[in-house]
Amino acid sequence: GEVIGNWKVIRPIEPERCFNTIYVVEHKKKGYAAALKLEQKQAPVPLLKFELFILLHMEKVKSRHFCKVFDRGVAADF
Repeated sequence: GEVIGNWKVIRPIEPERCFNTIYVVEHKKKGYAAALKLEQKQAPVPLLKFELFILLHMEKVKSRHFCKVFDRGVAADF
C-alpha cells in the first residue's frame, strides 16, 4: 500500500466523502494498527483542525473516552 509519513495504508475504512477519507494504517517500524483521517486542503468545511484540537485537549485532561492521537501533519494536498 501507499506510505504516508510513518504509516503504510492497508485499506479504506470509509470511502472518500465530501469532507474526508479514513484508512486503516500500520506503523512502518512499530507495526501497530491505527486509523488515519485525511482532509483535502481545499475542503469546503474544514473540520480536521477542530477535531484535532478537541482530541488533544481530551488527551491533556486524561479522558478515557476519546481516541489517542499518535501523529499529525500536513501533506501537499491534504
